Order: sequence, then structure tokens, then C-alpha cells
Amino acid sequence: MNQFCSNKLIALDPSSTATGYALFEGTRIHEAGLLKPKKDYAAIDRIQEMAYDLQQLLDEFQPSAAVLEIPSKHVGKRHNGKGAGLAIYGVAVGYLLAVTTSLVDHVLPVDAQEWTASGKKSDRVAVVKSLYPQYDPDGDPGSDVADAVSLGLWYLNRERMQAAV
Repeated sequence: MNQFCSNKLIALDPSSTATGYALFEGTRIHEAGLLKPKKDYAAIDRIQEMAYDLQQLLDEFQPSAAVLEIPSKHVGKRHNGKGAGLAIYGVAVGYLLAVTTSLVDHVLPVDAQEWTASGKKSDRVAVVKSLYPQYDPDGDPGSDVADAVSLGLWYLNRERMQAAV
């Protein structure tokens, strides 16, 4: 298997308002949730709070590998092309990537278009709900948790395929 294979994996779907995470032990979903700061915080304060919470999570779980969604070259097409908050989004991704790379041995940043293959978010939510009964779509309005779980599953499948070659 390649260098990113791990018994403990964290998958992250970062944003500037809430970051979905999924912790895997082997191929089993150990835990999934949101790093969500207080809404009334300024953008940089939200990002710093999420980074602090991520650091705590990494210290506790101690994954040896991480996979993290990074902005796609198509990200400007979101929000009807208005690019709402894209600069702050980029800051959040960079900040959380820096925290992750400082605490995890192997980090794989993945372009959103690569792992989603432009599939429907509603399909990912349905799959996550079927595989992880604790998942509550109502508590995940941006589907950030579903995306983190899906990203982790994509990564694990990718590793399995590469090991078979």
C-alpha cells in the first residue's frame, strides 16, 4: 500500500463556517461531526476556533493519515457565479490544512472535483445515512459531515484499489 494508508484516518470537508470531519479506524466510521464555531464571530475568529477544535480532535484521535478537500478550479461557479466568500473559504482551507499537516504524518489534499466526480450531494447524504445510522441530515444543513464521510470512503476505496495493483 502507498504511504497514505492508515489504520486511523481523518477526513475533512473544510469551510469558513463549519467543517465536517469523519474519523475512521480501518474501514469503520468511528465518529463523524461538525467543527462549528459561534455564528456571531468574525470570519478569522471562526476559522481560528475551528483550527483549535481540529487540533484538539487530532491530539485525541491521533490519526496517521488525513484527507482534506481543497478548493476546486470550478469553485467560482458555486453560488450562481457570485463567488460569495471565496477568499475567506480559501483562508479557512489553508489554515486547517496547516494545522493538519503539522500534526498528521501523511496528508492528502484532494480537489473537490476529483473525489466527487460531480456526483449529487443528495446521493452522498443518502449513502452516509445508510452506512452511519448516527448521521442526522437535519443537523448537517450544508452536508459537511456527509461530505467528510464520503471523502473518507472515497480515500479508503482509492487505497484499496491502489493496493490491488
